[in-house]
Amino acid sequence: MTRSLFALIAAAGLLTGTVSARSKHPSEQTTPPLTRIYVDDTTGDVHLVDSTGKDILVRKWTEAVSDPKIASDRMTAGWLLEERAGTSYTVPQAIAIYRSDKVVRTFIPSDWPMIIAWAFFASGKQVGFSSSALHGAESERRSYELHDVQTGRILERWDGQHSGKSPAWVQQLNDVEQRRRR
Repeated sequence: MTRSLFALIAAAGLLTGTVSARSKHPSEQTTPPLTRIYVDDTTGDVHLVDSTGKDILVRKWTEAVSDPKIASDRMTAGWLLEERAGTSYTVPQAIAIYRSDKVVRTFIPSDWPMIIAWAFFASGKQVGFSSSALHGAESERRSYELHDVQTGRILERWDGQHSGKSPAWVQQLNDVEQRRRR
């Protein structure tokens, strides 16, 4: 799936995944907190486990998924969506965000096709990520974005080099990238 097709599908709201969890009536209590997230090695599907032990299956709808995380609010989770980007291997190109028994939003970088690192901020209310080019000299550059999960709106951007002048959330994303390289 090309980057532009990926963006078109996400913008149209079609990138929502299939969740095998029963619907909740509005009068029922809120969703139990999430305790675990993992990707099934055989199917590539995402599994979320809540505090009652219930395993919630989210079927993959891209070629691969990776780097699953649960936000500190224990109600929000996310993972990278990977597709081939004109390459023989999959590349992380979007982030799926799960909340309230469904995928609620998908984020695609504005500038570069590949997500390098990502993290939740503000107890799951925000998601930030860094992106870059796939190859060449441009692959050393980073573009950073911080988004509101509920609205999808970009809250901040940082296109400068990571330095002592960069915002704290950029430093945290740089730390995530450094930990992944070890």
